[in-house]
Amino acid sequence: MPRARQRACLESGQKLDINQLRRTGVIPAALNGEKAGTLGVKFPQIDFAQEIQFVSRKRHFGGRQYYFVCPVSGRLASVLWRPSGASRFACRQAWRGQVGYATQFADPCDRAHLAKRKIRRRLGDVDEFDDLPPRPKHMRHATYERWRERYNAQQQRLDDALMMVWQSKWALLKAFK
Repeated sequence: MPRARQRACLESGQKLDINQLRRTGVIPAALNGEKAGTLGVKFPQIDFAQEIQFVSRKRHFGGRQYYFVCPVSGRLASVLWRPSGASRFACRQAWRGQVGYATQFADPCDRAHLAKRKIRRRLGDVDEFDDLPPRPKHMRHATYERWRERYNAQQQRLDDALMMVWQSKWALLKAFK
């Protein structure tokens, strides 16, 4: 049974992912050896501005990994969240007890639909059709097969739930005859 919604949904707000920002070029991928920096986030239409610091740490096999420094807790985080109605970005742990993930508010059928949608997006489906998209060119066959098995497992959950509803309705109809 899903929880009653007394908290904000984390995914319904805004998200800053430092790795995605670096991939898209918002934060330069090569920072010329810099180990720290600041990212200014501004939304003039809603009169929002925030400065967020980021730092880098050495990786074991070379290179550097960048993290945001959470403005609330001071923790290192790859993702900062700003839930609906919040006045600033912060790491997930800073919102403890105030927010929840979408799956926490969903029943089993909704979670299966969310999982199927996530798998389709992972495989590059932009149309959001109900069928599994073909294997992306860069993906190994074994990886695609694992994703297809997960997708089919979610579809089986939905089919089982539908069968249970149908059987209970059928039993109810038989009881009235």
